[in-house]
Amino acid sequence: MNTLFDLGREGVADDTISLSGDVRAMLVKTAYTFSNAHKFLSDITAGNDNGRTGALAAKTFTAGVFDAGDTSLVASAAAASNAVVLFQHTGVDATARIIAYIDERFRVEIAVDAAGAATTIIPEDLPDVIANAGVLTLISGTGPASITTSASAAAGARSLSVVALGSNIVAGAVYEYQGTGGTGLPFTPSAGQTVNITWSNGANRIFKI
Repeated sequence: MNTLFDLGREGVADDTISLSGDVRAMLVKTAYTFSNAHKFLSDITAGNDNGRTGALAAKTFTAGVFDAGDTSLVASAAAASNAVVLFQHTGVDATARIIAYIDERFRVEIAVDAAGAATTIIPEDLPDVIANAGVLTLISGTGPASITTSASAAAGARSLSVVALGSNIVAGAVYEYQGTGGTGLPFTPSAGQTVNITWSNGANRIFKI
């Protein structure tokens, strides 16, 4: 999921985190399990740090959408890695506030009931691009266990063409999609490999507050 940590969102709101300050990204190994209880980089780094960028440049904040220039880091280990975490750099992990967790997955909520065998579904605004033949997996609500798209859909779209559904979908069902853009996660770098991070060009860019 591409999401803000709850305590990161709180920090942005109460100004204890400054997005205009020194914000950096860390590649995180697959052993790390996301938790909204985590607040500082030290909550993540015990064996899960696989390289860090320098300060993000060319940051923008238009309409609450946070974006920055593409960047890179050097992987510290040949270890499976599946996420990037944004944090406010302080030089000390125990005081560095974590902000966002990005692993190329995002959630799609279905806005309107759809009958079994339907070939079009109506989601809430899509947070990012969905590719043709993309697979969405049910994580909550009522609907088929998976849905396969029959055409690509742009970020912000409110209609999604799909292979005929196997059963009804009830509005409010939530599906998860593994994206194909942005950081290209998950993957396993080699130790010392330069890893280029290309942020999503979707409507929400890196994230939206």
